[in-house]
Amino acid sequence: MADASLPIVFQKLFDLPQLGINPEFIKFGMLTMEGDQNLCIREGGQIALMNLKNGMIQRRPIAADGAIYSSSEVLALRSGATVQSYSMTQKQKLATFQVPAGETIGFWCWVNDSAVAYVTANAVFHWNATRAGEQPRKAFDRHASLAGCQVINYQVSQDNKWFLVVGIKKGASGIEGQMQLYSVDKRVSQPLKGHAGAFAQITVQGRKAQVFCFAEMKPGSAPKLYVMEVGRDASQGPGFKIQPQDIPFPADAAGDFPVSMQVSSKHDILYMMTKMGYLFLFDLHTGTCLFRKRVSPDPIFATCPHKATNGILGVTAGKGAVLSVSINERSLVPFVRDTLHKPELALELAGRLGLPGAEKLYLQRFQGLIQRGDIAGAAQVAATSPGGMLRTAETLSLIHISEPTRPRLIS
Repeated sequence: MADASLPIVFQKLFDLPQLGINPEFIKFGMLTMEGDQNLCIREGGQIALMNLKNGMIQRRPIAADGAIYSSSEVLALRSGATVQSYSMTQKQKLATFQVPAGETIGFWCWVNDSAVAYVTANAVFHWNATRAGEQPRKAFDRHASLAGCQVINYQVSQDNKWFLVVGIKKGASGIEGQMQLYSVDKRVSQPLKGHAGAFAQITVQGRKAQVFCFAEMKPGSAPKLYVMEVGRDASQGPGFKIQPQDIPFPADAAGDFPVSMQVSSKHDILYMMTKMGYLFLFDLHTGTCLFRKRVSPDPIFATCPHKATNGILGVTAGKGAVLSVSINERSLVPFVRDTLHKPELALELAGRLGLPGAEKLYLQRFQGLIQRGDIAGAAQVAATSPGGMLRTAETLSLIHISEPTRPRLIS
């Protein structure tokens, strides 16, 4: 039974081996999850397509070197140098191209419902896989810092102006991560030391800010979380960023590292999964680690946002557990208040997200500001109180009574 006091809701949705998926195919490169609609598993001479809403599996007798299935039910296939896409709903081929001689696709993924991105040894390409006759176009060159890396992830920002390539390789201190952040407008790349990153849009001081989050892990240094705004015009003022925050890996997780990052756009909370099955939750506005727990003894190698819960889905390697993790909205603020002992953050989360659990804190803050004569501050607290708990006639009357009497001018 789930612990109702925890700030997460954790569920096992499916067991893939029980549904007939061979565990040997439940691993990186064989199973892909391009969204919360379906899974695609290469099973030797056939491909299994699983509906993540009802668990139904359909198989096709297709042998391929790679297969990825979009949320709009378009199947992209690689076989040798040939790449093709098929609409499974329309039951027809959509587009095809040939990979040039001497090049191979090391990693590929859907970046939206119509476009596929793929990474070769030298560059990154984008391909419209839903339009006949479309050929791939080179997006940018791969940075030299990724030499020798296995590419494990690729991300595109919400405004399509920033790209991120993530690679790993074996180093002297274990598995090292290397990332390439590329600006479309500036045509400039920045190499970063880390294993996972993500883009998000958050509201900061009444405006939308596009931020880039990543876990920096330099050999010999403590791992840190960075959250910084990207793409803001300097003439509009400084961009949003937080002070780098330490990532509190537990003592028994030596050698552990992040394998994925996903963002809840509803809560502005970053989900970070690690190789050893640890889940971290971070508040994007402060960088505070809200929660840490080992949710799986097995690596969770595939993750994606889950729209139904505003959380994430994940699949464990080998065992094939399809897991759902989301925010427990009734417990998040009380957990931050009582377990983390961060009343200020509890207040901020309750007000920003409209969550319960900080009513007493809000009332205490409101009364304290009234007593100090900070009427404007008290009014602001009342205006942002979750559920409008302080936006009452009684509160308005108290604010009005407490306002200093202004001298009347003699006319």
